[in-house]
Amino acid sequence: MTVAAPQAQAMTGGCYGMTGTDRAAFGLPPKFIAPQTAGAPSCRRFVMPFLRFPLLALCLALPFGAAATPVPLPQEPHINDELRAAAAGDILRHTCPTISARLFVFLGRVQDLKSYAISKGYTPPEVKAFLDDDAQKARIKAEAEAYLAAAGAKPGDVESYCKVGRDEIARKTPMGQMLRSSQ
Repeated sequence: MTVAAPQAQAMTGGCYGMTGTDRAAFGLPPKFIAPQTAGAPSCRRFVMPFLRFPLLALCLALPFGAAATPVPLPQEPHINDELRAAAAGDILRHTCPTISARLFVFLGRVQDLKSYAISKGYTPPEVKAFLDDDAQKARIKAEAEAYLAAAGAKPGDVESYCKVGRDEIARKTPMGQMLRSSQ
């Protein structure tokens, strides 16, 4: 099958029939353009029919609702891990007299966590409602207490809390990064 002269010229031209204006819009120099002859087929006629179906299939395959419906906040692992670390750090600093909070680090982590939640698709009112929910606060505090108990903190033994706090600081865990020790 042979290609007619105008078709061959259009398909072998600088940009499959793009005009100088088209190339300039893409930041390409217009001097390398072979002028499209009148009546010659353009890129749209040869390429676009082949791209229509794959583009349509790609658009239909995209998960339209996935970004709009993230997992519920109580089940989001990163957010809950950070909140659990903050709650455990708060328990440590209130129990151990030599452990204190690194306030600016804590405030920065809170802001990072809010930004993370919003980037995951949660709205600011949803985040605020989750953080203000007493049942969620109690759940996170109970998980933090369980973590501290597993790490060696014993109720009524202040030094065991101090030791856990110093260990967390030394290991530079998320909780330890929010704390400082005066010992």
